[in-house]
Parts: sequence; structure tokens; C-alpha cells
Amino acid sequence: MFRIIIFVVAVFCAWRWGDWQKLNRYYPTLLFSINCGLLYNVLLDNHLLWRYEPVPPLNNILFNNEIIDLAVTFISFPAFAFTYLSNYPYGKKQYLYIILWVIFLATIELITFKQNGISYHNGWNLGWSIVFDFAIFSFLRLHYIKPILAWFFSLILIIVIFIVFDISIKEIY
Repeated sequence: MFRIIIFVVAVFCAWRWGDWQKLNRYYPTLLFSINCGLLYNVLLDNHLLWRYEPVPPLNNILFNNEIIDLAVTFISFPAFAFTYLSNYPYGKKQYLYIILWVIFLATIELITFKQNGISYHNGWNLGWSIVFDFAIFSFLRLHYIKPILAWFFSLILIIVIFIVFDISIKEIY
């Protein structure tokens, strides 16, 4: 049930607080967020760091990690990213804004974990997710302003993840 609530909340937030008049400006960054989610699935399919687990009542529809991850990638990620970008503040409030979004996502993940809707593997844990969320929210804003730089830093992050979590390039195939 919690997963349904998250999808509904994500879509509601985008509908309510998204700046729909600027959607065309945000669209490339929303695609960036989708591509990053898909890239995780492709690169780490054989060495997952986290895995979405089926939970009732959607376990007949969202019945495995791949299907759930696609739903998260195409519904929750872009909806939350759109809301995030639409309301991004200027000045010193930026840091607090990012922190609040990280807390929001960490809370969702913690509840999902407590309901067995996500499992951690290969040394990953909620702490790493929080660090990762800081990077994600920073990269989303960076992509909106300077897309090439965001892709560059994303590549650096991928390399760091491969090193820290001892992922071999051979595991990609």
C-alpha cells in the first residue's frame, strides 16, 4: 500500500507544485533523471546495491525489482524531480532546500525498508542512500543549469561507486 501512496504523492506534488508553464525547460533534466535510473539498472544488474522487493497489494503487478524500478524511474523520479526543480530557491536557502529533499527521500526509503519493500546488497545501506541523494539533488540542479557538467560529475560518481563497492567492469556483461 505504501508504494501506491508514494506514486500518488509524487504525481500529486508534480501536479500541485510543478511549474507546468516551464515544463519544456525542465524536460531535459527530467530525462536526465530517468536516464540515470535506467543506467543504474544496466550497469549494476549483476551487482545490485539496492533492490526493490514486491509487497502487497501490488505484488501481482509490480512483481519484481525490474518492474518496480521502472515504475519508480518513470513515475516517482521525474515527478519529484519536476517538483524539486519547479520550487528551487536562490541564495543560502538552496542548501536547506536540498537537505529537506534528502530527508524526505530518506524517510520514504526508511519506511519502504521497514515494510520490506527495498533490500540492500553489497555493502549499501540507508547511509549510502543519503549520500547518494545529496549527489542526485545537486546533479539535478546542475543539469538544469549546465547539463554537460552534470553528466561529467555523474560519470565521476559512477567510477567512485565502482571503486567503493568493488564492482568489476566484467559484472556489467
